[in-house]
Amino acid sequence: MKVLTHEGVLLTLPTDVLDPEDAFDRLDGQGSAVVGVVGELEERTVRRTANEGAALESIKSTASYVLKDLQFISKALSGVADGAEVRVECRGGVARLVVPPGARSQRPPIVAGDRVAFNGRVTPEALLNARGTVESVEGGEAKVRLDAGDRRRLEEATGKDRSEFTEASVALLDKLDTDEH
Repeated sequence: MKVLTHEGVLLTLPTDVLDPEDAFDRLDGQGSAVVGVVGELEERTVRRTANEGAALESIKSTASYVLKDLQFISKALSGVADGAEVRVECRGGVARLVVPPGARSQRPPIVAGDRVAFNGRVTPEALLNARGTVESVEGGEAKVRLDAGDRRRLEEATGKDRSEFTEASVALLDKLDTDEH
């Protein structure tokens, strides 16, 4: 799971974004950090740390809210290189991550005919790793023909009939190697 750390301590979004200081909260309860370093941790380690942090008096949040914030951070850091320094910006009660230019890996453009899979930023999560072929791309949107097996899996998971085609932002798609099927 992608995370942000400061001096080895896991960071989370500020609990009080109404009075923004543009700083992350440290999950050890020892203040805040203006910048976080991108890294990777096992999900069970992140869950344990979220529970431990929420138990501290100085953290004004429940474990489930802390974990939701950490999952938001993880999704927002998809494609960001480990070691990159990321800041938080709080405006109007909303926090967003500010990723420096060049910190995201450069992906080749997705074009018609490409084999793709839905990445970790997709919602609903039932679409995660679903594969298909791009039929067309217009602007930042792609029309994807889902593979028959993934389409059946999605129908079983959601209990809803699913069209052979689905529209999605190209940011939600990862290009597959042509040898991968």
